[in-house]
Amino acid sequence: MMVYRYPFNGSNGQLISLRPRRDPGTMIAGISELAIVPCPEHRFDFGGVKDSMVNVPILAYHKVSQRFEWGINTVSPRSFQLQMQFLVNHHFYTISLEQYLEGIVERTATRRPIIITFDDADESVLFNAFPVMQAVGFRATLFIVSGYVGEYNLWDANLGGIYSRHLSWDQIERLVQAGWELGSHTVTHRDLRTLSDREMESELRASRDMIQAKLNKDVQFLSYPFNRFDRRVIAGAQQAGYRGGCGLWVSRRYIHLPWQFRLPRSGVYSIDGLAGFKRKLTASRTELLKQRIISMASQGTIWYKRLHR
Repeated sequence: MMVYRYPFNGSNGQLISLRPRRDPGTMIAGISELAIVPCPEHRFDFGGVKDSMVNVPILAYHKVSQRFEWGINTVSPRSFQLQMQFLVNHHFYTISLEQYLEGIVERTATRRPIIITFDDADESVLFNAFPVMQAVGFRATLFIVSGYVGEYNLWDANLGGIYSRHLSWDQIERLVQAGWELGSHTVTHRDLRTLSDREMESELRASRDMIQAKLNKDVQFLSYPFNRFDRRVIAGAQQAGYRGGCGLWVSRRYIHLPWQFRLPRSGVYSIDGLAGFKRKLTASRTELLKQRIISMASQGTIWYKRLHR
């Protein structure tokens, strides 16, 4: 058995055993200690966000797996472990989006808030991300594509015929029992901006209603598929009962829209080393530019699916 030293729930030095475990096609590997200078403080520009809520980075993951895929949305289990250990070593603790909106944010020299989110609810999140986060006392927000729960990700481009499965309702329930927050990623992961008002309402409302009915858990937040949203989409989300919405790179042309519905996140990708991960926590210009390029490139999936209907 390998034993790692983690702070757990804020207490330093407690030993937690983490057995390497093997799940379909993956393996959680050991973590080595890091000696890294803490990241400097940086004020995030959210526009209109009250002072108690500034400087809370929001990370966005998709898959945590060793499996090869075309694309950059999959982070290896080892990279994910190193990233989580970096956060622990530098006094970060996780909060929910609900706590964020309510302004329940504690910041001291030894407690730095962060929000971790997962889009799509891929099966690898339970197998490879959850055990690591559970070991260090972290929780996350899971955005669910409700029409594909327990099914393969047929909504995606899946180049090379490589598919992955979404979490089932029972598997999601395990995360709920561990204190994870749930959000909607719509019913079928379609570009909301291209839908009629009726189609968009169905995607937004049906997803929220289904998740709440299946898991008896309030769903207050939305993650926009492909980071595509505008004034009409936000209005539809508000009418469907959401309190907020998450994007990735968020253009300044949306600064006049309600800040709760244009929360920017930093995506974490397979191309990110630890140095890049550190930069995401300070909203560096390099990472913002990289996120903008990646968000624009993600529209390729939209066009690919249109051409292969």
